Amino acid sequence: MPSEPPILGLILAGGRAERFGGAPKGLAQLRGGPLLGYVADSLKTRARRVGISVSAQNAGDYAGLDYPIVLDRPDSAGRGPLSGMLAGLEWALGHGAAALLIAPCDAPFLAPGLWTALLKTLDQSGADAAIAATPQEIHPLCAALRPSLCPSLKAYLANPDAKLAVRAFFDTARVDTLVLADEAQFMNVNSREDLALAEGAFDSRLSRP
Repeated sequence: MPSEPPILGLILAGGRAERFGGAPKGLAQLRGGPLLGYVADSLKTRARRVGISVSAQNAGDYAGLDYPIVLDRPDSAGRGPLSGMLAGLEWALGHGAAALLIAPCDAPFLAPGLWTALLKTLDQSGADAAIAATPQEIHPLCAALRPSLCPSLKAYLANPDAKLAVRAFFDTARVDTLVLADEAQFMNVNSREDLALAEGAFDSRLSRP
């Protein structure tokens, strides 16, 4: 009996982290573990396998970790998170995945239940993508994507004048939005100051389901 198509997870870690002094944010230590480790643990509650999206410039930083490395395509490199999304969608297609869950490497407090809710939204809506939001903000880098979105994103990035904001691309696709009450789970660690705030919030956040 054939197994069901897998759900894969992708941690977006290809950015330059300029506000973090250029150091790889995903490897910044929070309570004895790298930030991306907490993201991976969250994704693993639904994803059979979790990869790390990297650029050619920072691939070496993450090479020693026990995760598949998903390298940006040369013809779309340097175009922000959309480069990583495209590489991830191609990776998902290559594994016959039913869906690709994406998350930024610097969001250690993402609730495990987020992914079940996004996959349910994706399944029920028939959309190309389901993205997370709260009443305060949209979080397009926390999303469930259909691998069939890959050709559309490839064509979008082939346009040299395309806007590189993730939301600009999603405006061209069929997207459903999952609105959640918990804004704090989407905290991004963009600076050393943010890392200190995450340290202070750690016990209360990671004790939640």
